[in-house]
Amino acid sequence: RSPFGGFSGTAENSLRVDRARQFYRPATSLSYWLDFKLWGLNAAAFHLTNILLQAINSILLLFILLRMGTGLVPAFAGAILFCVFPPHFENVAWISGRTDLLSFFFAALSVLSFLSFLKKKKPVWLILSALCFWGGLLAKENVLLLPCLYLLVLWRRGAKTRDVLLVSGPFVLSAALWFFLRAMAFGHGAPALSGRSVLDFFSAIGFYTARLVIPFGLTVTVDSAPVFANPMYTVFGVLIAVLFAASIILVLDRQRKSMDAPLLISSAVLLMLPSIAVIFSSLSLSLVAWRFLYLPSAAFVAGLAY
Repeated sequence: RSPFGGFSGTAENSLRVDRARQFYRPATSLSYWLDFKLWGLNAAAFHLTNILLQAINSILLLFILLRMGTGLVPAFAGAILFCVFPPHFENVAWISGRTDLLSFFFAALSVLSFLSFLKKKKPVWLILSALCFWGGLLAKENVLLLPCLYLLVLWRRGAKTRDVLLVSGPFVLSAALWFFLRAMAFGHGAPALSGRSVLDFFSAIGFYTARLVIPFGLTVTVDSAPVFANPMYTVFGVLIAVLFAASIILVLDRQRKSMDAPLLISSAVLLMLPSIAVIFSSLSLSLVAWRFLYLPSAAFVAGLAY
């Protein structure tokens, strides 16, 4: 019932600050609480939980790649690459990076459940997928657009519009429940705008995409100012946005026999968008950060494995 990182005090001013944080991640808070109950303030135990989650997530990605039809060798290579992908150091080495680890854990379970639904056509798998999607939202909001990928896949598999809308129902309900709980935690507080421009948005897209493809020479943290001031990132970001729009069109075109490459491109950019959108909020602690690459890196690695 509280914002993530709250509990700064019971005074009205403290409560107002808590509501202004605008992050709602009770599943992550619960994981910290469980660590504390088991190990107290032993920091090594909190780090161990992050390491175990990273290992489990890599195994889940292996199963996803295998279910997608990727061969054993490339699927295993993709899972290993994801496990040691350089920008993931924030997610694993920083205790606070658990938000992405936990949200990916639930998102991967949601994907596996949805793939089972596509194969077995049993509603229980669809409901389970929606519940796992809700769990991902409770860990971090960056999985919000994940069901969009499900709908794209359904459309390309020849599903009728009515069927696509029916399948989207459980995910819409999960998102609505999350929004309701989030509103209960924040009251009527609303985030202020940061003043960042659309060009800054494209710069972030360009920067993140470049670092996905060439994840070397990483700094400990990212200084946002040089990113937004670099016209090369802006131009590259615009090109990626155009490529994303084209890939969506190709995926929606049922006349095309193959949709694998366009779908992978769409997935990587779509999963990147929620993390990029934080630049428009003045309450964001980091406008640009390596940990935001965790979810889209899975789609990138899947593309390499494919």
